[in-house]
Amino acid sequence: MDFETFEAETLALVFPEFRSKFGAISWSDTFAPARQHYEWLIKGIIPSREAVLIYGAPQTGKSFETQNLAMHIARGIDFQGRRTKKAGVVYCAFEGGKGFKGRQLAYASHHEMKPDDDVDMVVLTRRADLFANDTDITDLIEEIRHWAGTFSTDLGLVVLDTWSAATPGADENAGKDVSRVKERVMRIVTELNTAVIVVHHKPASGGRPRGHGSLTGDFETTIDIDWVTESGTRQDAPRGPHNSVKDQDKRPIRAATVTKQREGEQGLSWRFVLRQVKTGQDADGDPVSSCVSTIPAGLEAEEREAPANAGGPAKTEDGRFILKPNIAVAFRALVSAVGEKGREPPPKIRAPAKTLCVTLAEWRDEYERIVAGEDEDPEKLKERVKKARDRAVEKLTLSGFIGKDGDWVWRTGKPVMGVDPPRPKVSDEPRNEALEQFTEEFKW
Repeated sequence: MDFETFEAETLALVFPEFRSKFGAISWSDTFAPARQHYEWLIKGIIPSREAVLIYGAPQTGKSFETQNLAMHIARGIDFQGRRTKKAGVVYCAFEGGKGFKGRQLAYASHHEMKPDDDVDMVVLTRRADLFANDTDITDLIEEIRHWAGTFSTDLGLVVLDTWSAATPGADENAGKDVSRVKERVMRIVTELNTAVIVVHHKPASGGRPRGHGSLTGDFETTIDIDWVTESGTRQDAPRGPHNSVKDQDKRPIRAATVTKQREGEQGLSWRFVLRQVKTGQDADGDPVSSCVSTIPAGLEAEEREAPANAGGPAKTEDGRFILKPNIAVAFRALVSAVGEKGREPPPKIRAPAKTLCVTLAEWRDEYERIVAGEDEDPEKLKERVKKARDRAVEKLTLSGFIGKDGDWVWRTGKPVMGVDPPRPKVSDEPRNEALEQFTEEFKW
């Protein structure tokens, strides 16, 4: 070793290079390529290296849909038409761990998968206590790190299912207890450089996640799982499978809605059902089965994982149209605005006689109320809602669901599932040539 090399190495030991412990980004770093893009596991839904909360009422299928998201990441296949980054997954099945193998077998059967398929996923079935002390969280991180070392891809996701199962003795309504658990969740994020999904409950009647209001504070993304009822997913609608909308195979339809997304679109939604799959038989020879999350039968083709060409929105058996979830949210906001503020427009507006109308601004205000995120910047919210509403105006007007003249809008009367009640089954309504051409070209 020559003197110059020795001197450089000695100086490096005596005066080590400064490294920020708090993720500092200088002005020049802002323009570095690696810093320019927010990173996603599932684009627009699950961010990389962040904490995500998925919550839902009992029996809504939140764990099955979380498993579905996790498997898409472990397999590296697109989810709902959104690009997915393949990554290793460790799923901590703290609640229902004994039955999780059956869920995996049901998923494999449904998707025709084999034992030697390239799936970097490990399921942990024994509970860890993330509340009492640091012992279990330290051991859990060490075990996850071990399994990550066996994957062919980098670890990308850890799932903690559920919050309550992982926090025995904690009071979820006490801010101090919630903060202690959240701190340990964030240890997994930072020490393993991974995204973490926490599955949590909400009241059977719907609403916000159970527990202290601070619970959602440190989560980059929150996703609500709920039943789809004849009144959409409104919280004043009756809850439960018996009141839910059914698909063509008579299975209750659930909806997953992104209620908070710091670096993406809030209000994004998709629908799913649980399909029963036989996985074997017990010692008495009786069949054993589990469920798998899948697309509702009869839902428009664009929402399927293997989409086919579709000629516009599908219909229910009784003739109501099934709108794409994001458009459906905007449409329900319009219906709500009309219900509260609808009136006959000024004489110069060419709306049908005795039709209740609202202004675009009134529609936007109601839409804003529905999709507003917690602590979202008011100006950014208004801009986001205006863009989403403008897209909905174009699609709903061209397809004949609403009428518009100037700043005034109104419903045309086309029945929509989730808004209008069931009606006697009727044959498809005839459509004119212009609309037929539109639905052939316009992708829902």
